Amino acid sequence: MINNARAAGATGEITMRFDSGFYSRAVRDAASAGDVRICITTRMSKRLKQVIAAIPEETWTSIPYWLEGGADVAEVEYREIQGNTGKYRAFARDRQDVRLIVGRTKPTPGSQLALFSDYDYHAFITDRQGETLFLEADHRAHAQIELVIKDLKGGSRRNHVPSRYMNANAV
Repeated sequence: MINNARAAGATGEITMRFDSGFYSRAVRDAASAGDVRICITTRMSKRLKQVIAAIPEETWTSIPYWLEGGADVAEVEYREIQGNTGKYRAFARDRQDVRLIVGRTKPTPGSQLALFSDYDYHAFITDRQGETLFLEADHRAHAQIELVIKDLKGGSRRNHVPSRYMNANAV
């Protein structure tokens, strides 16, 4: 994929965004070997939940959201535990540091989630440079694009357009 992008003429910085199914050192290393930046959604492991729970409240920055005060972002230095040093790394026995950016949203009032938790968390690692809020917004924007692609592939009203039946096109 990286070679195809370069062969097609891509000369600038390439960033690859992955969902949690691709959260692995092998993916990160392949991207690094191809001089490609990464943005990988993390798996919500027990250890990651502990890291998120330890984020001080004053570290969270509010972001625009449809529910007033309903979403925040924080960044922490993330490395997997190494002995008792208290340092974290994304992958065990790894030497490469990455940034862990975490978004949290309040549950929709009245939802079942609202009964069981104060926030829903979404975390990702990245080796990109830039402001935390920009990187989080960019990551979220790519997730929205993925939903559109999924809808288009799944036939969300577009699998038969254009149709030879005029009423079908009107819909």
